[in-house]
Amino acid sequence: MNWEVEGLASYFAKDWNKQIPSAININDYNLKIDPSNYADSYWMGYPVFAVFEEKFANSGFKNMLTTSFSKSLEIAIPEGSNESFDAFQNDWRNHCDRLKGQISATKKQIR
Repeated sequence: MNWEVEGLASYFAKDWNKQIPSAININDYNLKIDPSNYADSYWMGYPVFAVFEEKFANSGFKNMLTTSFSKSLEIAIPEGSNESFDAFQNDWRNHCDRLKGQISATKKQIR
């Protein structure tokens, strides 16, 4: 998946700018399918690995990360935890929605 490659690269480089387009509806995106617009891979990917680390840092994060690179997150999450990939995807969507809200609030403060 393109979002996995771009997200993992941004995650390790710590270079993500936290810009999630405000007009998007997170529920229109599915982590099992690459977005039709390649640029969406960047904002989709980094939060996946941020949530991944937050949830699994103490429960085999390194092994799951290795599995995600050699196979996919869709396989790594259920193999390394008691969580389904769909439950993880819901957490990712909630995380993205929170980030969108933080960005909107910051923009209002600047104005």
